[in-house]
Amino acid sequence: MTNTRTPIQHGERRCYLRGCRRDECAEANRRYCKRYRTTVYVSGPRRIDNLQPYTSIVARYLNHGWSYAQIANLAGCCETVPFNLHKGISKRINQKTAEQLATLPTTPPPVPGHGFVDPTGTVRRGQALYRIGHTLRGMAPELDIDPDSLSRTLNRPAAYVYGSTAAAMTDLYNRWQNTPGPSTANRNRAEARGWPDPTWWEDMGHIDDPTFDPRTVVERPMNRLELAAYRRDEIDRLNDYRIPDHEIADRLGMGITTVRSIIAELESGQRRDRKQAA
Repeated sequence: MTNTRTPIQHGERRCYLRGCRRDECAEANRRYCKRYRTTVYVSGPRRIDNLQPYTSIVARYLNHGWSYAQIANLAGCCETVPFNLHKGISKRINQKTAEQLATLPTTPPPVPGHGFVDPTGTVRRGQALYRIGHTLRGMAPELDIDPDSLSRTLNRPAAYVYGSTAAAMTDLYNRWQNTPGPSTANRNRAEARGWPDPTWWEDMGHIDDPTFDPRTVVERPMNRLELAAYRRDEIDRLNDYRIPDHEIADRLGMGITTVRSIIAELESGQRRDRKQAA
């Protein structure tokens, strides 16, 4: 399987989680924290232990000729998710990813690249690349279409796009989303039109979801309960990566005793009753 994950760069939350404290990395982390309530506090726990339903979904699509990359593209997740599920590597999966897999059609449709597909993800990925300065003339040859056709796709989306175009745009987006383009004018035009950039979509998700309207997103600071849920989930994730206790505490601005207590709860599966402990 080809690894398409891009290297970590400044300006990404991944860089912040590696310990970088540059302004652009801290800003990426701040955006993630502000949006965290929409995926954790409102939607519930982010990780699911019962993988059997999702393993079956992946197996069904593989049996119909789909590749891991095509399943991931349809579900709006990383290619490693269906691969790890099918190979039995995953122990838990993200709640949002589970929901995306669960919404896949029960009967797998024809393999992508044939016929027409929903244009939502194609349009949003093209607009996001335009937002960071990439040009129509630069993108169009990568998609095997002319710049005028790409302009119509981004500005006046049709009901469908060719499956081959959608697949090519996804591949292009994965390769270019962390590399700014040369056009400042394009950045300004896209900003004026309200086109989110790749970092925004990475934080928010739903790039392929036609029912999700980015214009309805209203950001607000997390309240106390939301912040507690966010920190607990971050401790769980960082501990999975074997980050030392003291470093987790430093990254999250918490006391090391509290961090160790939460890790013990997570590992034992028994959450302490804080009302009785108070």
